[in-house]
Parts: sequence; structure tokens; C-alpha cells
Amino acid sequence: MRRLTDDVGPLFVVIDDIGVPFSHTKLDDKEKRDQFMMFCETVLFPLLPVRNLFFLVVGRNSFLSYGKLDPTSAQGMKTISVNFERLSLNLLRPNAIENIIENTYVDNANTETIKDHCKLTDDQVEDVAIHLYKTTFGHPRKLLGALKKSRSYDELMMSTGVQDTYIDWIQFGNRLRYYQTPLRYMMDHVLSKTNTLINMSTLWRDTKSNYTPCDHIANRFGIA
Repeated sequence: MRRLTDDVGPLFVVIDDIGVPFSHTKLDDKEKRDQFMMFCETVLFPLLPVRNLFFLVVGRNSFLSYGKLDPTSAQGMKTISVNFERLSLNLLRPNAIENIIENTYVDNANTETIKDHCKLTDDQVEDVAIHLYKTTFGHPRKLLGALKKSRSYDELMMSTGVQDTYIDWIQFGNRLRYYQTPLRYMMDHVLSKTNTLINMSTLWRDTKSNYTPCDHIANRFGIA
């Protein structure tokens, strides 16, 4: 590895979707955090002394929302030697979605854009962009799913941005009421035209004095 970095220069290794291996439903956030740190200590840390070798580990999981805070107490964990940074997610507005539809190719030969593939007029592109913004909140992953599954104007306009999974609406409604204060705060910013940034590491304190990061709440409802 050292010879490789000496010969070709700095090597950046990106590990994506790091949250997936630690998403076992029977584990709480602290247990997931402990397993993640074990992975870092046994796999990544031994390679850190290699000159010009850098790791970027990215992904989503509930335990990552806490950063360096203990998921059980919301207190700082001094023993963690990993730097947690929440990447700024600029939600895609209608004009950006229009740009994607008009300039993203669906074939390797770069001959057919999404607009061409779905046979959209200029007015229909605008309609679709507004609809997808409302149904996906401009979330890139949900937007990608809607575009990949649709083959026509009608299919695009029928896209809801909701995954094809069973949803317990009673439980969803209870969660919605429970988190209504931070959700209102976040959605007001998402739907505003000012592009005001939100500090997603901000902790929300509930009636039981439990602390939850805004990022964790947004992740539960798929809005960030």
C-alpha cells in the first residue's frame, strides 16, 4: 500500500453506505455505535499510518446522527477518535430538478435524456419538476427512485416518493404528533425560498428530557 501511494500519489478510499452493515433492528444506537467503532479500530486505524492514504466513510444510520454524543445520555464521548461531520444536503428545488430532467442521459451513448425518454414537452418538464419536489421534498435518493421507475409523463405525475413497503399509519401518526415541534421547524425551512441552513446536529429535548438530534428525526421521516 505504501509503495502504491508513493508511486501514484495520494489515495482516497471512499466507503459508502457505512450505516447498512450496522442496521440490525435488534441493536440499539449505542450497540451499533460500539460495533462501528470496533470496525474503525480493527480495519481502518491500522492503515492510517500509511502516508498519503485517506479514508472517507459516509452513510446514514440512526447512531451516526449523534456524532460524538453518547446515544443514551446525549453527553460527549471523549474516547472517540473519529471525526463525525454531517454533510450538507442541499435539497433539490424545482429548477434543479428541471435541469436534471433536461440534461441527464438514460443511455450510455448519451443520446437520450430523461426528457426525451419520457417524451416530455417544456411545460410538462416544469409540471413534473414541481410535482416531484412536492412528493420527494427534493431528497436526492427519493428523486432518483422516482425518475428510474417512470417511463412517461403520466407515470412521473403519479409518483408519490413513497417506497413500496407497508406503513403502519397509526404508528406514523403517533410519531408525527410526538415530533411535531422539530418537524414544523425543519419543514418551514425546507419549504421556504430563503435557503436558510439548518444545524441538523441540534438536539431536541422531549417531555421526558430525552435528547434527539434533528438529523435523527429527519431521517425517520425521510425529509433529509
